[in-house]
Amino acid sequence: MDQIQYSYIAIEGNIGAGKTSFSRKLANWMSARLILESFEDNPFLPIFYENPGRFAFPVELHFLVERHRQMMEEAVPGNLFASRIVSDYCPQKSLVFAAKTLHPNEYRLMHSIYEAMYKAIPAPDIIMYINRAVPTLQNNISSRGRSYEQQIEDDYLQSIQDSYYRYFLQESKIPIFWIEAGDRDILNDPEVFKKLTEIFYSKHEAGFRQLEL
Repeated sequence: MDQIQYSYIAIEGNIGAGKTSFSRKLANWMSARLILESFEDNPFLPIFYENPGRFAFPVELHFLVERHRQMMEEAVPGNLFASRIVSDYCPQKSLVFAAKTLHPNEYRLMHSIYEAMYKAIPAPDIIMYINRAVPTLQNNISSRGRSYEQQIEDDYLQSIQDSYYRYFLQESKIPIFWIEAGDRDILNDPEVFKKLTEIFYSKHEAGFRQLEL
């Protein structure tokens, strides 16, 4: 594991892409500390899916504050390099979702709050985005059975994927790997897992690239 080139790895993906399960396995494989998003603590999330227009701002603000709290505890300078970190989200996630769900004026306010809060928080060294087709996402969402997620529409999932793609496409400071996972088993297929973990053994230039499994 000493050949791994990154101290702070963020795994991203759409709702139902399998990012949390993959983050758990990756952290265990490289003996890293694991940071998981505490989305179940967001009291606005279930009612957001019922009325997105009304509850988009409080749901995103709550996520922003909670992600900042986690990063301050787990990834502040001096603590970051005590061991490797694997997270199932990147801080930029707040901006991706805010751009999708908020009114432009609300987004500008959220962006200002983000800039003020996160200027002392280190960015991930590398981000890996697990991309899957919407029907696959819906099957995974259905299988895990969270009641408030069952009403998520295909168009919403597609728009989230598009928002991530646009945001990462213009990222110039961090290596971004957009993984076209299809229906591949990223957890239990040794060949697939090996192909993904090999990415972390090389120092990559900043910017966006795609990899098909």
